[in-house]
Amino acid sequence: MSVVEMVINVLAPHKCVLCSTGVKPLCEDCKFTLQARPISRCTGCNRLTANNRQCPMCRKKDGLRTVWSATVYDETAKQIVMAYKYKQVRALARPIAQVMRQSIDFADFDIVCPVPTAPQRIRARGYDHAELMAKHIGRMNSITHTRLLVRFGNKQQVGSNKQTRHEWAQKSYGCFLGSEIKNKRILLVDDIVSTGATVSACSRLLKSKGAKSVDALVFARN
Repeated sequence: MSVVEMVINVLAPHKCVLCSTGVKPLCEDCKFTLQARPISRCTGCNRLTANNRQCPMCRKKDGLRTVWSATVYDETAKQIVMAYKYKQVRALARPIAQVMRQSIDFADFDIVCPVPTAPQRIRARGYDHAELMAKHIGRMNSITHTRLLVRFGNKQQVGSNKQTRHEWAQKSYGCFLGSEIKNKRILLVDDIVSTGATVSACSRLLKSKGAKSVDALVFARN
């Protein structure tokens, strides 16, 4: 937690965004109200798989091995995400990361990398939600957290169909010049996965730059 965040928490502590009690943005009791992890399915084609793996066909196409989700995107998870992203409850980054880190073993990764956020969204909320989550996850597990990717433009894909999302995603991301990607085992971090278009596009880009492996970890699956 940064000095600024600690000062804010002392001067204006957050109540739980779900039950409005206590002084934490997400209390321990409410963490347990989150539903169990979603059924293991490939995010690319929605086929049933084992251990959150992508199916062989989608894995061959995008290079993305696995997508872990800490919970399902039900009304409870939606409340948390909406407060974090649109009500400026920045302090939710840490408890969200704490929930997410329980999903996987971090021994298989060299870098934790946030999925890029639209520049306009970062300016509007004052922080990059995915970057904060990746930073906490990296620190909690002693893994380097680095921004390897950049997003072009501010267009939102909410409401778009699956094909449109995939077409848009393939041309909306790039790598930072000089990024240390070759032979690295990379874990992408984001808040929600729906069609899998974004994480697939990011994985394809990272693999094209020499990444040894790419997996993804999200808070909720829609």
